[in-house]
Amino acid sequence: MDARPLSDPGQTRDARQRPDRALLVVWLVVATLGCGRRSGDGAAAPDEPTGHAATPGANERAAAEDTSASRLCVEQLIVEATDCVNAGLDLPAAARLRAEVALALGRLEVIDSVSAQCAQQARHADRVGIWVKPRIALLDASGRPQRTQPELADGALALEVTVQVERATARGHPDIGLRTFAASVPFRGRPAATFATFAQTRLVRTTALAAADALGQVWVRRMSDDAIAALLESEATWQRIAALREVGERGGTQQLARVHAAAWDSRTDVAVVAIAALGRIGTSESVAALATAMTSA
Repeated sequence: MDARPLSDPGQTRDARQRPDRALLVVWLVVATLGCGRRSGDGAAAPDEPTGHAATPGANERAAAEDTSASRLCVEQLIVEATDCVNAGLDLPAAARLRAEVALALGRLEVIDSVSAQCAQQARHADRVGIWVKPRIALLDASGRPQRTQPELADGALALEVTVQVERATARGHPDIGLRTFAASVPFRGRPAATFATFAQTRLVRTTALAAADALGQVWVRRMSDDAIAALLESEATWQRIAALREVGERGGTQQLARVHAAAWDSRTDVAVVAIAALGRIGTSESVAALATAMTSA
């Protein structure tokens, strides 16, 4: 992968994540249903269905095999924090942001290395490049951006993080995952001097979530249907979300019951992706399940 800026992330945008569950479900489902997968040469074709029912334990074995063959190494990590600096994040905090993001990525189970030399350090891993664009603003009590930081802030921190992941392919056109997360965090009665630390901490958390989500999009695309089915039971939330989204992309009717069950998950982010997957599957059964989930959201 050449050392170059990643493709223009402004060409497409996926769903955003917000803290309010009811608004989150409606907003994200509408947005997600309107956005398909994106790839430089079309979506990577999933493996053909096996055509037979999996025996007990087969899914787990398939997942282990596919996961071991789907390691990733982050060869390029670009964090463009200019907008954050302009909004009040100091330069040292902006510099630490990239380091903290790299550490967060390194904790993901499928990442072998976060290094420009990862192709040599992880020879059996696919190379990926990650572009991160965070934006922050300190809002006043009425929700408008504050142009100057008062001694005591009374409002909220608005942040938005866009993450684009490009995975190298043999055909030369990258496989692309793109996620945008947005949130508003209360920042009331705090000294304005603490703004940089407060913003950096929450930016790292939000960026880590968005990066895991975008990585998950490209990570599962080359996996077999059996491996995807096994990941629906993963203890790692980001892997479950990736599997649910991929089931929807593939129109996986065989997993309809499990996707429907996930629509009632206690985690809002899991439930939202499951609801969107029901809509993407597009059968009469999935639409009925979608209607039930939406009514009860």
